[in-house]
Amino acid sequence: MHGNKKTKIRFGLPPIIGGYLFPKIAPDLINTGLMPQLETIEAGSAALLDQIKAGKLDFAVLGASGPLVESDLHVVQINAAPFVIITRKDDPLAANKSVRFATLAKRQFITLSEGFVHTRAFAWFEQRHTFSPNIVYRTGDVPLLKRLVRQNVGIGFLTRIAINPDDRLATLAIDDAHQPAFTISIVHRKDRVLTPAMKRFESILKSYK
Repeated sequence: MHGNKKTKIRFGLPPIIGGYLFPKIAPDLINTGLMPQLETIEAGSAALLDQIKAGKLDFAVLGASGPLVESDLHVVQINAAPFVIITRKDDPLAANKSVRFATLAKRQFITLSEGFVHTRAFAWFEQRHTFSPNIVYRTGDVPLLKRLVRQNVGIGFLTRIAINPDDRLATLAIDDAHQPAFTISIVHRKDRVLTPAMKRFESILKSYK
């Protein structure tokens, strides 16, 4: 029993999902005594997926642009959120609740860099229209992307869960039909033998489904 208490739970968590999920699960982790056992690794979902497959992580919560299907992994989807356009609150677009992607041909975009789920989702919209979006800046830093939008450098493309009231930004739904959604899933390898502590941890994660 003493050994189990010291066993680390290696947990992969992308920054965007971490900002949304971790404050929700932290009280339960503290109350169950699991917080000291948690070894959190932050990286993009693609990198964490590779680490899970290689056995370098016990669990990960991953984002995807649609349902995550991996034959060697146990996958439980716990949430889904739309991708949205973000603008300054005084931008003319902000007067609307939604926008069609086709109407944004003349706007400047700030997007997340390669390695984020958003890249694949943005490509989906790009491939379905007759224009190439004018991307003026790519960044791996979500807070920087938001600051640049507030400074009127361009409009942004993010999942809704990445937006908080403190950001002071307008959020517009995208009207295009059959668009991808940002899905959040708990994953671990099917051949991973879960300790009692790992099972408690998995139960806490699933409680937010």
